[in-house]
Amino acid sequence: MTSNETIQCSTEGERYAGLDVLRALGSFGVIFVHVYTAVGQPSSIYWLLKLRDFSLPVLVLSSFFLLTASLSRKPEYGFADFFGRRAKRLWLPMVIWTAIYSLAIAFVLPGVFAVESMGLPPLAVFMTGYRHLWYLQFVFLGSLLIYPLIIFLVRKVKDSAWSSYKSYGALGSCAIFLMFFRLYADWDAIAPEADISVQMFVSQSASYFPLIPWAAAVGLARHRIVSLFTRKTFRILSLAAVLAAAGVHLAMDNVPFTREAFAFAVFFAALQPIRRVQLKRLAPLAGNSYGIYILHFLPVQIVWILVAVKGYGFGGASVLVLTAGIYVGCFALTSALGRLPFAEWFLPTVFTALRRKTATQHEEPIVPAGPPARRLAV
Repeated sequence: MTSNETIQCSTEGERYAGLDVLRALGSFGVIFVHVYTAVGQPSSIYWLLKLRDFSLPVLVLSSFFLLTASLSRKPEYGFADFFGRRAKRLWLPMVIWTAIYSLAIAFVLPGVFAVESMGLPPLAVFMTGYRHLWYLQFVFLGSLLIYPLIIFLVRKVKDSAWSSYKSYGALGSCAIFLMFFRLYADWDAIAPEADISVQMFVSQSASYFPLIPWAAAVGLARHRIVSLFTRKTFRILSLAAVLAAAGVHLAMDNVPFTREAFAFAVFFAALQPIRRVQLKRLAPLAGNSYGIYILHFLPVQIVWILVAVKGYGFGGASVLVLTAGIYVGCFALTSALGRLPFAEWFLPTVFTALRRKTATQHEEPIVPAGPPARRLAV
C-alpha cells in the first residue's frame, strides 16, 4: 500500500481497521519465515510456520484491494500520473535498497564477520529487486498491469454498460485462469542458471499474481461487502470460513490452493467494520509495514551467518524471540528514517508521506453506497 491509499470505510472516518491488523501480522509473519529458514528450520514449530502462511498473500490482497478502491473513486486518473506516483513510491525505493543490500552483503558483512563474500549480484537485480525486494517490483508491475482493466470495468459500470456482477465475473475468471496456469507451469525451471534474486522474482511473482484479480474484484464489491457485514450471521460465517480454511491448510501438505483459500478467508473477514479506537495502536505498525519489510533482511542475514558459518544454534523458541526483536528494531529504524529529509523517496511508508503538507489533498474516505455502515464491536 502506498502513501496515498487510505483505509477508511465510512462517512464517520472509520478505517478498515482489520487491514491494519493484517498488515502488522503479515510483516511479522514474513520476518518469521525468514528467521525460521535462517536458523535451520526447527521442526518443533513447523505448525506455526503453516499457521503464518497467510502473511504474504494478505499483504498482496490488501495492497491491490486498496489500489482498486482508490482507482474506482477516480476513474479519470491518468495513467502517466499513476505511473509516476507508483514509480516514486515503489520502483525507486526498490532500486535504492537493491544497491544498498548488494553492497552490504557483498562487502560490509563479510568484512565485519570475516566470512567469504558472495560477490556483487548481476545488474539484472535492478530490474527484479535484491532477494526479498522482488515484492516491491511485483506490486509496482502488478499495479501497472491491472490498472487498465480496473479503469475499464469501473467506467463500464458507471456508464451502465455492464452490471457490477459482470465486472466481478471478469476479474474472477482471470484469477481462476491464472491460478491453474500457475499450477501447471514450472516457473522454477525457467531460469535455473540465473541469479537467485532473478529466480525469486520469477517464481514468487508467478505464485502471487493470481491474487491480484481476486483483490480487485473484492475492491469493486467493497460497498456490498461492508453492507453484508452489518448482519450478524454474515460475520459469523466469515469467521467460520477462516477456521475451516485454517484447519484444512494445517491438516494437509502439498495440496494446491489451501494456502490461498486460507489467506483469502482471513483477508475477507478482516474487511468487516470494527471500531478504530480498539486497534488504533496498530496503525503505526501497519503504516510502516513496507519499511519493516525492506529493512528486516539484513539482520536476518546476520542470523544466517551466525548459524551457518559461525556454528551458533537456535531452537524453536529462539525463532519467536529473534523475530520479535527484528520486528521491533526495524519498526524503530523505519520510524527514525521516516523523519529524514526526502525519506519519501526511499521509504514507502504511510507515515512518511502523511508528514507532507499536501498529503491530505489526496485522501478521501471510502464511502459505502447508501446509508453509512453501522459500527460493529467485534
